[in-house]
Amino acid sequence: MSRETAALAEYAVGLEYEDISPAAVERAKDCIIDTVAVSVFGSGLPWSRIVADCAERSGPGGNATILRPELSRATPPMAALANGALSHAFEMDSLRQPSAGIHPGSALAVPGLAVAEDVGASGRELITAFVAGSEVLSRIGLAGRHSSEQLGFHAPGLTGPFGSAVVAGRLLGLDS
Repeated sequence: MSRETAALAEYAVGLEYEDISPAAVERAKDCIIDTVAVSVFGSGLPWSRIVADCAERSGPGGNATILRPELSRATPPMAALANGALSHAFEMDSLRQPSAGIHPGSALAVPGLAVAEDVGASGRELITAFVAGSEVLSRIGLAGRHSSEQLGFHAPGLTGPFGSAVVAGRLLGLDS
């Protein structure tokens, strides 16, 4: 593991809620709430219904909510799959800044909510995981300088998994 990767990993597992500024806590809450809203809004599209129905059938008996008006449940991976599709359905999901490939709502709030529900995490634990994931996601996205899209790759698909892993890993109690 490179020195930079190790530093990001240590930051991600070492962040405490008390270290987060009140403004950052409010911004994280806004982003999570926005993600829920755009997911419900996106749930009415035909392709969204297909993904959500498939996730519900593929992951029955789970504790994680699929964010649509009927609030069905599925396993965390299936709920995250569905909610990721719903949150990005209208491309209204949150964006850190244009051209950096950073969509914290769909990349962080979606897996964060699914895992938090499953493990019974507190709101503070979710916020801390979200902020840690956002920092990692942002640093990786900004370091790429939008170069992945010049090579034919959609940047959020490359940066998002790193932030998702941080959020889920923190909520699951994993180490660096």
